[in-house]
Amino acid sequence: MTNTKKKNGNKRKLLGAVGMLTVSAAMLVSSTFAWFSMNKDVTATSMSVTAKSDATFLMIKQGIADADTVQAGKKISDNAVTASAELYPTAHEFTPSGSVGITAIEAEDTAVATDYKDWYYRYSSSPDSATDTMTDKTKVPIANNGEYILINEFSLAVADGSNELSSLRVKSCTINVPTGAEDAVRVLVAGANGSQEFAATTAADISASSTVLQTANVTSTDSSTVKIYVYWDGNDEGVYTNNIAKLQGTSVEVTFTGNVVPTT
Repeated sequence: MTNTKKKNGNKRKLLGAVGMLTVSAAMLVSSTFAWFSMNKDVTATSMSVTAKSDATFLMIKQGIADADTVQAGKKISDNAVTASAELYPTAHEFTPSGSVGITAIEAEDTAVATDYKDWYYRYSSSPDSATDTMTDKTKVPIANNGEYILINEFSLAVADGSNELSSLRVKSCTINVPTGAEDAVRVLVAGANGSQEFAATTAADISASSTVLQTANVTSTDSSTVKIYVYWDGNDEGVYTNNIAKLQGTSVEVTFTGNVVPTT
């Protein structure tokens, strides 16, 4: 009887120790994700993304639309509002340039697992340093719109009777975010043949240095598509901590421009 009591007592002690170990392991696991998990579900409340043209003859419409629909709207500014977007931090290895357009940005070459030129996430196993003991990169499918990246599409066309527009590019990109998040929030604007990335610290008017987004002219018969990607840059030091939890009333405004093609 005494031996049975001792065995039962030892079992209870062992179970208690295992339970404590399990709790400790769970606490350890939940406290060692600095780059990725500590900042999951970062909320952008009432975020608005506005696309504008700098000329009355360049029409724009939110979403994918044909040229007739774009012109019928007679808008030189259109807005997409997201009431609430919860985004995980992400990053990419491609460099926006004249050769990186929408198709290249959204390519999903899952057959090559080591190719992370498009979007990925990772995290640190050290709670004290987000750059130590980094895990391998894991690809993020572009289809996960609204989980890692907020994607807004806009269609452009020139008004009937107007000259075509060449060298479509960004004239200005204005990003309003809370103090301290200026470099954490990124905006990537892309057309068919080129793209350019912006942060809140980017100069408002960048016409002189802007990238051509589309090599073909913007016309009245065919609409041109541009996409505006909004995301949290996982490589920014502000995302390594819990200092930035929400982006209340964040707004992005992108103005497009181009060169009027003379009538021949």
